Amino acid sequence: MRERSDIVYSAWMVDFYYPLGSIYREVYVLIQHIRNNRLIALSLTNRHNYPLITCWQPFIQASLQAILHTYAQELARRRGVIIDSPMSIDHRYLLLIYQHEHIVLSDAFYPRRYVWLKEEKSWYLSVAHQDISWNNPPTNYKHHETRC
Repeated sequence: MRERSDIVYSAWMVDFYYPLGSIYREVYVLIQHIRNNRLIALSLTNRHNYPLITCWQPFIQASLQAILHTYAQELARRRGVIIDSPMSIDHRYLLLIYQHEHIVLSDAFYPRRYVWLKEEKSWYLSVAHQDISWNNPPTNYKHHETRC
């Protein structure tokens, strides 16, 4: 029997603020595909498990650059949008998106930093929100490996 597992290695959020006042929060996930205790592929997906790119073994520096390039293209396709993500793309700050999606999407744990000004019809980043970081996990939740 072949041992198979897909492990969430890293996840990070991005808020998209649209010119007419709407907001969309996306979660990007880097998944390790392991077969017979060997890493065979890395995939970048969104929170709905839609694959954006998969790089297969053997990994080379170009594989990681391809993943980062795909991520940059994903952000760049949203023209005229404020893109905000005050967090590192680092597995130490793994978001618990599979068991606790309500935490990730919650403003209480990961506050949105921009405010919509109705009269001006524009987004505003207040001085109080400039230093907010999403790198720290919410209280009472420990970092752990999350299997898909």
